[in-house]
Amino acid sequence: MTGSAGTTAVRPQALLPAKLRGPGRQAAWRRARVRRRVSVVLFTLAALVGWQQFRPPPPPTVPVAVTRSALPAGHRITAADLRTVAWPATSGITSAATTAQVLGQVTTVDLPAGAPLTGGTASASNWSSVSTTEVAATVPLADPAMAALLRAGDRVDVYDAQGATLVLQGARLVTVTGIAPGQQDRSRTEAPVVVAALPRGAAGDFARAVAAASALGSGLVVVAHGSR
Repeated sequence: MTGSAGTTAVRPQALLPAKLRGPGRQAAWRRARVRRRVSVVLFTLAALVGWQQFRPPPPPTVPVAVTRSALPAGHRITAADLRTVAWPATSGITSAATTAQVLGQVTTVDLPAGAPLTGGTASASNWSSVSTTEVAATVPLADPAMAALLRAGDRVDVYDAQGATLVLQGARLVTVTGIAPGQQDRSRTEAPVVVAALPRGAAGDFARAVAAASALGSGLVVVAHGSR
């Protein structure tokens, strides 16, 4: 067939395989079957595209370091001890740590395999710095949120529960575990732990200050020095 411009127009059926051409009933039946199959394929593709567009997004996750195997308390953490997993951000775990944050730190409790590392289960402990003329003592905090600002090696002044009497001056922190900076969740069950090295001669006065604060249902007031 020749078009008006002298070009040859191609019939639509000429593009089909030989079995699908022609006016016969069998050819028409075959063309109808092909059309049905093409329709099913197109409908399936459209459904998949629509499902991809309208399905809810995956829940947000955060990278969390978990133990590869059980670790005892007091174990110094290495890269071989940990793996990183995508933890649901809504899981309720607070102060979850990444591998980079806990490498070289020491476990403060026994951890089973697969346990997430948090501010309460690993600490940048510095026990080796406690000399023979010093003792290490836990400092109960009047404001537990203060633990988020402290690190092992910091120097702090410690006051009694009323904040009126200086109990320790320039005490060096040996271990700090607590809520992560910026973490405002007060539902956590892990209490912050702050351990300071103090001269043996100051241990008695410190113990009496802790007992007095405990009787008031409070802790001691800790003020961090400006430089580390």
